[in-house]
Formats: sequence, structure tokens, C-alpha cells
Amino acid sequence: MALNDEIAILSALPALGGFEQGALRRVALSAQTRIMRAGEELFRRGDAAEGAYVVMSGDIALLDTAGGAVAVARAGDMLGEIALLVETEWPHTAVADSPAVVMRVSRALMRRILGEFPASAATFRAVLAERLAALSSDLERVRGSLLALDQVAPKAAKDASGAAR
Repeated sequence: MALNDEIAILSALPALGGFEQGALRRVALSAQTRIMRAGEELFRRGDAAEGAYVVMSGDIALLDTAGGAVAVARAGDMLGEIALLVETEWPHTAVADSPAVVMRVSRALMRRILGEFPASAATFRAVLAERLAALSSDLERVRGSLLALDQVAPKAAKDASGAAR
């Protein structure tokens, strides 16, 4: 794959879309590329995630503990975005569904790039802050729904016990 094609894929990622061209070029030149055969394992659930993977071509299936696919990452998708910043574990096992090419962006590489390209770092922080705010809002809605259920459940139980008499 040509360098310009790799940069185009990286620039289309939500987390990296606002990066300066120099930063994207540095990621493309410094990241490790891996060619995978169909059925080859990329990572296993519970393993330390030391960075993210960008699917450059092919499909990567994310498997649950029973081996069933819960999602499929396709060309242009990033796996493990949060691992670019913090230590974490892979929540699923990832296996190539078809021949695939992935680019591994290590946490150390991302930290170097964010240090060298302050404008890209500011954009990255803003994107993550927006995502965290959206997640927080979603969690608050779930909390509200659960609280509403807690208020309904005792009343329903009381009504059911009264009806049983």
C-alpha cells in the first residue's frame, strides 16, 4: 500500500482525522504493518493492549468467549483506540475473517507524536473529550432508566402480592 493511501485511511479515522499531515505521515512511517492470513489471530481477550490497530484491508472478526462474532472491523476501522493513551486489556479476541493488513500504532509512538505535534494533540484531546461527554450522557440516561425501574418494580411487586391474596 502506498504511503499516501495509508495517510488517507488514517486521516479518515475519527480519532486521527484532525491530525496535521506531518503527524499522519509520521504515524504511517513509524507504525508496524502486519499481513494476516484468514483465520490468523491478531490478539486474544484479556491480553494487554499496548496500542491500537488500524485495519488497512480485509476484515477482522471480534469474538466473544464462545467464539461467536460480536462485530467485524473493516478497512478504515480502528481497534483499541483507548489503548493509545492508557493501559488496558483487549475485551475480545480478534481473528482475520479474510486476508487482511493491519497497522499497529503503539502507545509509545502515539505519545511521541502527540508531544511533537501540539496541534494534533489538542485535536485528539478534543475528540476524546467529546466522546467521553457523550458516553457520560448515555450512562446518565441508563442510570435514569434504572432508577425509574427501581421505582416501578416495588409497586409492581406490591400489586402482584395484593392480587395473589
